Amino acid sequence: MLDKKYRFLNHGNELIDSIQRKIGQQFLPTYNQTGVTFFGPKGRILKMVNNSRWIYFEFNVAVPPSEGLIIFSESEAREKHMGTCRWVYKGNSLDQVYKLVEEALENY
Repeated sequence: MLDKKYRFLNHGNELIDSIQRKIGQQFLPTYNQTGVTFFGPKGRILKMVNNSRWIYFEFNVAVPPSEGLIIFSESEAREKHMGTCRWVYKGNSLDQVYKLVEEALENY
């Protein structure tokens, strides 16, 4: 459950709950000051970053190119200290987020 010291902006907790329902119970959320990360049996699948201007998601599995999505090369991700995260969505479309989450699930 969400610790009260973490306050999520934008769509916040409703979006976190919605993503949890969409991806299922095998993915466990881990909360921290920068957002919430979902881990599954093979490791991290995605992270919702706490951001007041955008809906901001980092994906650790391939998702298709789409509006608002930045795709980093392996070297760019390394330079930015992103780990295995190479697909970053920054925008305001909940529909787009849900489509990307579904794609991430298929590619996990």
